[in-house]
Amino acid sequence: MLKSKDEAFAAFKKFHAFVTTQTGTKLKCLRTDNGVEFTSAGINRFCENLGIKRELTVPESPSSNSVAERYDGTLC
Repeated sequence: MLKSKDEAFAAFKKFHAFVTTQTGTKLKCLRTDNGVEFTSAGINRFCENLGIKRELTVPESPSSNSVAERYDGTLC
């Protein structure tokens, strides 16, 4: 668990390295909500440099991100 939202980019970079190393494949797409922790210039540049497609969900529409929203409700 992250202690603050500003840790999201560093956590994503670690996750990306882990997935790439463990599976031998590269991430193709990153789907996130429009939170500032996911729309920063750093994460956009990182994804662009690695060829990772960005998909942002529609604001105020939890149904477009149903699995994450369901887990969010379960964990809280």
